[in-house]
Amino acid sequence: MMTVIFSGDPSFVFTEAFLVLGFGGQLIISFIEHDGSVARQCKNEVVKGQFLRYARYLVTDEVSAFYREAGFQKVSIARKASGFFLLTGSKQ
Repeated sequence: MMTVIFSGDPSFVFTEAFLVLGFGGQLIISFIEHDGSVARQCKNEVVKGQFLRYARYLVTDEVSAFYREAGFQKVSIARKASGFFLLTGSKQ
């Protein structure tokens, strides 16, 4: 998770994951929601804010697009709660 939110090119991370994932495999990723309570809290806390203020917090539509652009299918939100969301995608 941390690699993707600090990546200058999240699209590349998803493409690489797709390439190394076996046929029928799934990529499951959890993110801190862009405008969620957890993101706001992390940005405002002194200790967490030291590195999390540089994170690129994403929204569900952005992450879904990264999945699809990389070639994943059956992209869906598995869970969304408390400032986090969990997305899955399959390599068919």
